[in-house]
Amino acid sequence: MKKSAIAAAMGVLAVLVTGCNFGSHAAPKSHHTVTVVVTPSTSAPPTPTQVPTSAAPPSIGSLSDITVCIAPVVSCQGELKSQPETILLSGDGSVFVNDLAWTGWGSEGATGHGTLKIDNCKPNCAQGSFKDYEATIVVDNLTPYDSGKQAYDTMNVEAPGTPFGSRTYHNLAP
Repeated sequence: MKKSAIAAAMGVLAVLVTGCNFGSHAAPKSHHTVTVVVTPSTSAPPTPTQVPTSAAPPSIGSLSDITVCIAPVVSCQGELKSQPETILLSGDGSVFVNDLAWTGWGSEGATGHGTLKIDNCKPNCAQGSFKDYEATIVVDNLTPYDSGKQAYDTMNVEAPGTPFGSRTYHNLAP
């Protein structure tokens, strides 16, 4: 086998092996090396060649650098938190989601499950009582801001069968 054919085969193998982790933001669990033995048509001993199986993914910083607006009904004004436990959905505190548990935080989209609380405002909002409903919040469209931080720019709050229903908030990133 000619040296150019061996080099071409090695190049294709390197692209295939390193391409397996393309686009992943998760840190590799371990570093592996593949050893390829090329046997030329001559009687020379085989030559091992080492090709790394993955390159380090681009750094996204820590999960605390990924934030979302915690009061999308008012202009955010820097009210951003990482994996917030509560999202305020009214200007007066009569509607909010709390006890949020997030999955997928730091990926392009994350989902939070929690309890939607709606004040019945009877006889007024200060003296009313809250009713609890299940709610799901989906955030997406990570947008860079400041130095190395990112914020989810879109939020969809779903509470089917409730007076709140479903609402989507846009342009939440600073």
